[in-house]
Amino acid sequence: MMHGESPKDARRAVSEALEGASALSDLDEQGRNLLVEFALVLADEGARIGGIGIRDPVSVAELLVLESLALPEEWRLHGMEWLVDVGSGCGIPGVPLSIVMGSAAVRLLESSHRKADFLRRCVEHLGLHNVEVLEGRAEDIGRGPEWREKFDLAVTRGAGRIAVTAEYLLPLVRVGGMAVMYKGRGWRDELDHAASGIKMLGGEIGEARIPIEAESRYLALVSLGKARPTPARFPRRVGVPQKTPLGT
Repeated sequence: MMHGESPKDARRAVSEALEGASALSDLDEQGRNLLVEFALVLADEGARIGGIGIRDPVSVAELLVLESLALPEEWRLHGMEWLVDVGSGCGIPGVPLSIVMGSAAVRLLESSHRKADFLRRCVEHLGLHNVEVLEGRAEDIGRGPEWREKFDLAVTRGAGRIAVTAEYLLPLVRVGGMAVMYKGRGWRDELDHAASGIKMLGGEIGEARIPIEAESRYLALVSLGKARPTPARFPRRVGVPQKTPLGT
């Protein structure tokens, strides 16, 4: 919180920052309070664990929480019973999505023990009974029978180039499901370079939405559909997707 600002003032300021957001229009008071509390916790602890560099709760609410909820309603509400956030870090976008998608079973996948421990404490603090933390690497989780092709929706923010991220996400998504990547400028070139690899993984290029397009801020939501089962050889072993992206 800002210097000299009381916890009560910070909570009120975050609540006002979230007021009027279209993604919150159907959310009840309890859900709104959970988003406010999450923004406050993230502002207080996120920088310490190396997850974010923002300490102001209002900025956390505007730049992280609301951007997490930019996922179009039709992508997050219809038939989405299982959601995984890959490389969840401090819970962006998975925790805000779990609050607005309260009926979905949400898994936060994170390989860093420090960040996974923060996520577990955060989930317990917020009382998010629909959320569990998976500590591990996407390459390992995606090969195991428990989670392979389990999820209706896989999301990620900042997990690398599309050619790399696709190999993390698509093995986890069921046929007919969707993977969505939160991207900045330059995503079009990334997608062009990743096209052949996406096809190898059983995916297909879907729709892209750009909910934020300004000089200082930009957000693209790039979706991939899961058209066919992912071949058993994918994902490759830990580190290989990043070192040698498919199709590049």
